Amino acid sequence: MPLDKVFEEYNASNPAKLSMHASGFVQFSGPLIRSGLDTSSKAAKGLGYWTSPLTSPINTGPTAGLVVWGLEEFNDFTKLSRGSTLLEFEDKDLYYEASPEMCNGYHVDVFVFSKQMWWGIYPGPKGLTVEASFNHNDIYATWTMRVIPLQSIGSFLGVCMAAAPAKWATPSGYFLHGPGVRKSTTNHDEYAMFACYPNVFSRAAPSLDKQL
Repeated sequence: MPLDKVFEEYNASNPAKLSMHASGFVQFSGPLIRSGLDTSSKAAKGLGYWTSPLTSPINTGPTAGLVVWGLEEFNDFTKLSRGSTLLEFEDKDLYYEASPEMCNGYHVDVFVFSKQMWWGIYPGPKGLTVEASFNHNDIYATWTMRVIPLQSIGSFLGVCMAAAPAKWATPSGYFLHGPGVRKSTTNHDEYAMFACYPNVFSRAAPSLDKQL
């Protein structure tokens, strides 16, 4: 997407997380990041918008994604935080978005499936698994995904991982992608949000930091 198509842009001093509520409200948030909904207008206080609720999710592709490169620069994993789920992927579990010699990063896609899809889940060697087919750039492909149940609403997440090219100049970093939303029913314009670290664009922008 060309940078001149960016509708809103912010900077933050602390890492942002992608938060999605069952209602369909999605935002970037964190302890020191301005977030939440205005009680009267129901508009986002920070960077957020409304998309499909998790009980009737997006069915044309992933709801969220992560591109990461330079893993040797990241801290080693030590322990799970409360309420977290650990999924482990090995090389044999990966798909490829380009020829292996071009892949210097990883791409994680997170799909949301409605409770009607539970009939397709089976126990794989590393936990619950589901297979789903999607059309990507007029090419149909089937992905084998790991499953994370969303107990409170009956839906579930499907997670798959691919080796991918990362062409940024920084030695390490990540892009965190939120879901797309159709602007109108009469055209194919959509908007979505993403966060990147480090700031590979180096452009001045308003801050999302909370005023303490």
